[in-house]
Amino acid sequence: MTAFRRHRLDNILQTSGCFKGKSARPNIYMIFLNCNKLNSIYQPMLGEWGTKFQPTDPSSLLSQSNAKSLLRCSASCNLNRQCRTFDYDSSSLLCRLFNDDLSTSNLVSSVQTQRIGSVTVPTRAFNNYGQPCSKCVADRYLTCSSFGTCECPLGSCWNGAQCDKRNNFNASASSIISNWCIQPVFDIFWPFDGNTRDSKNNYTSVSSAGISYNTSYWGVGLAINLVRASAQYVKIPSGQILFYSSSFTIETWIYPIGFTTTDYAIFGQCEANITNKCMYFLVRNYKLTCGFGANGTSGATSLSMNKWSHVACVYSFKTQTLQVYLNGILDGSRSSFSFQGSSGDTTIGVTYAIPPGSNYFNGYLDLMQFVSTAKNASDILRDATLMAYYSFDTSLTADNTLNGINTTTSGSPSLVPGRVNQAIQVNPSAYIYTNYSSFPPLGVSNQSHTYSLWVKPTSSYAVSTILFIIAETGWCVSVIAMTASGHIVLNSFADHLISVLGPIIPLNIWTHVGVTYSSSNGFKLYINGIFYSTSGAFNYVAAGTSLYASIGNDLGLGIYCISGSSSGFTGCIDEFFLYSRELTASEILAAANP
Repeated sequence: MTAFRRHRLDNILQTSGCFKGKSARPNIYMIFLNCNKLNSIYQPMLGEWGTKFQPTDPSSLLSQSNAKSLLRCSASCNLNRQCRTFDYDSSSLLCRLFNDDLSTSNLVSSVQTQRIGSVTVPTRAFNNYGQPCSKCVADRYLTCSSFGTCECPLGSCWNGAQCDKRNNFNASASSIISNWCIQPVFDIFWPFDGNTRDSKNNYTSVSSAGISYNTSYWGVGLAINLVRASAQYVKIPSGQILFYSSSFTIETWIYPIGFTTTDYAIFGQCEANITNKCMYFLVRNYKLTCGFGANGTSGATSLSMNKWSHVACVYSFKTQTLQVYLNGILDGSRSSFSFQGSSGDTTIGVTYAIPPGSNYFNGYLDLMQFVSTAKNASDILRDATLMAYYSFDTSLTADNTLNGINTTTSGSPSLVPGRVNQAIQVNPSAYIYTNYSSFPPLGVSNQSHTYSLWVKPTSSYAVSTILFIIAETGWCVSVIAMTASGHIVLNSFADHLISVLGPIIPLNIWTHVGVTYSSSNGFKLYINGIFYSTSGAFNYVAAGTSLYASIGNDLGLGIYCISGSSSGFTGCIDEFFLYSRELTASEILAAANP
């Protein structure tokens, strides 16, 4: 190799059995070192003499050492699988190797003895990505993971075609999965309120002809109605939603109609109809099923027909775990290899899994969300059971959940400093209420539920209502109220009035009130996170239909209710949560200590 210094680069390449060609970029030459003698398939691009590499990140410098020639410096880069750029000084013989490339760094002018080379590795070098480790035993571009598959080396991640060094690589990632990188974060929500657009109108969708819409589960807005016999579905064309080698969560409300033991698709994306290239979330034999071809998991519980259910599929790329949830409860789980599809249409209401295009959904879908993170069990339980949350931070009426159960004002309630950020100030002539019967769980007998809120009375005590619920049938009750002496009181209905008397709520001081119900525990009252009193077990007799709610007033209808009439509450209310389950004592304590 020392003799190479006496020859021009062209002669060196010819002598080594390699060849060069002119690239599309002016003054840049490509050296194809795919000859057996140098045992490489990488392609360096050489700049003119008088150029030097200036990386954006100084830590991208892999090494610096003396090399007797430009070719030897190039060969050093070839031998280091992390190397993407090198520069060489023919005077000092200094050879520097970097794992950055020109797309993220700079080429700057320098002395005429310096020259830069940038490496491109062909995608065919990564053909064995995701294959069994036997395919990459002696592979310089892929490494064997503990999950038994060929993965990207530490410091790089899969971009759908090859391993790519990312500036936002998470250095604290698990060493087990060496290519776990921070992927672009997707948070996409389809409300299906009369169209198939996402809430931010960021993604183009194409829907089948004749799709109709039905009233949503929460009574607000609409739900999409997909008819299997008409082969109806929604498609988001390829390239818009990417979740290869990434965690993700898919959640939605479904109302299945007339299912049999065959497949009914909810969501999917297929690059090819093979294992790990085709993602599906569907109902199979009445059970939730989610996976990537042959790698999938199914739930244990059969879905009920003609009934709304919250369903979720969660995949963690970090732990390689696939899970399905039904109504907030984990229903199936397994370890699974990562989804490796990098293209393909995203579909709602059908998937291209085997047999392709025949597993159309039949029924209603509503409030569908896709996020490129793996939600935990607490997140899913919250999404499935949190009916509404009114923070009052920036709006008097906005529901801060995806359910969208916004309220309407009566009179002029106002935003004031709250226990957490802002709160709502109400009085007998200024309050808020729902304009739709938006709380179906509260209309179900013996349905567990919870109310959590901060209250601050700001006037003299009076018989007043804090939370009032009513059905169109006339069934009604002031669930949370105050007595003339300032005691908080809870009301419910069995075959008679059930009441729990609480303590006096001090004037002009924030007090947290937690109310939970289950048929086995009855009402439980918590004050500032501490258990105060209980009604004991009782059977809640509900209206049998969805309910309206009013915050701060009984709408003048209390006279017709078992709990009796009262005036409107005068004071402030903040951080109002309504759940369709009984929260635990620790959860109430956490809510009381924000």
